[in-house]
Amino acid sequence: MNKPFHAFCIASTQSGGGKTTVSLALMAALSARGLRVQAFKCGPDYIDPSFHRQATGLPSFNLDTWMMGKNGVRSQWARHASCADIAICEGVMGLFDARTPESLEGSTADCALTLGLPVLLVVQARGMAGSLAAVVRGFSQHHPGLNIAGVIANGVGSAAHADLLRRALDHHRMPPLVAAFPKNAEGTLPDRQLGRVPAEEEARQQSWFLRLAAEAEKRVNWELLMNITERRRPEPLKVPLPPAPPRGILAVARDNAF
Repeated sequence: MNKPFHAFCIASTQSGGGKTTVSLALMAALSARGLRVQAFKCGPDYIDPSFHRQATGLPSFNLDTWMMGKNGVRSQWARHASCADIAICEGVMGLFDARTPESLEGSTADCALTLGLPVLLVVQARGMAGSLAAVVRGFSQHHPGLNIAGVIANGVGSAAHADLLRRALDHHRMPPLVAAFPKNAEGTLPDRQLGRVPAEEEARQQSWFLRLAAEAEKRVNWELLMNITERRRPEPLKVPLPPAPPRGILAVARDNAF
């Protein structure tokens, strides 16, 4: 397949930073452009992938270096990303949040390092200007092998605010500002005690994803995004996995009680 291939990981400085809404906006916008977008999710989360499916029209797959091992993550990635135009992996929690503070195992950073993916760092930038450069510098230098290729500012107050953030990053020679999204209550997804409300319970009309896509079209520097995320297409698996012996029926509960 000679078509260009793009891939990246969307991470955040913390949980609740807006990475899921940003991920959905990018997935929906790229899908609306006629691209085949393959979504992935770091960790065992089954809720965010249900929204990914609505944004892209394709199933989303989990990647977890702790539960699957690094080879398992590479295999899952190669199997499903190889036939896409663009593969987007949404992170889990903050970029470096893992099973323990002493290890990266199971973190978004570990997944990005395993697959050699550039990272777009989502930063909640409300009330922030030059300090954005300091935050990004800390994340960029925390692990020398990790490539933070760009920044997505969330909760931006105005075009002038976005320009301040862009200039701060440029002045301090930090990764560039790829997008600046305003605070938008309609763009948030509802949470409850144990996490986000699943897509099966929080049905979103396709018009909601179209509005997200339209917002992304206005807020993203698409030329920059495509330039910094072009990658070598992963090789599809050469040997099919052997079929599992018949051992019964496996099902996923999707009712309200679950």
